[in-house]
Amino acid sequence: MKVVSYNDSVFINCPFDEDYKPIYPRFNMPFELGFFFGAKDLGDKKQKSKKALVFERKKYTYQQYISDLNGIDPKAHKNKPVIAMQKVRDWLRICSDRSTIPGYAIIASDYLQFKRKAPAIIRRIGFDAKNIPFMDFRTVVEEVVLQQIQ
Repeated sequence: MKVVSYNDSVFINCPFDEDYKPIYPRFNMPFELGFFFGAKDLGDKKQKSKKALVFERKKYTYQQYISDLNGIDPKAHKNKPVIAMQKVRDWLRICSDRSTIPGYAIIASDYLQFKRKAPAIIRRIGFDAKNIPFMDFRTVVEEVVLQQIQ
């Protein structure tokens, strides 16, 4: 498997409950978001170079929880995975300045393949798709991704 550098890493802060399962990039908890910005403002050169994409379900709901995001413009995903995927893809393309990030059609196709393959793997490892611990779900994601790149 390819070794991923620090700059290739993405951290997605999300809960593991059923309501957020279709979206996974989610509105970040103010506490965790505060840690991120604290590290960015006060940290070393590596920390200062970090970038953030903040999502919210509906536009401007963040103002109920956080009074000041210092010029950060949260993006609304409207509880639709395809919107979240498009916005994450565009954000990664801009922040990384890489031309190798696939377009929406490829990402949507990969997502549909995942949705087709995952249930069989989940059953094979002895879980129900509606009741699978996150760490086991992560294993399913890794297996599908490995199948797609081989």
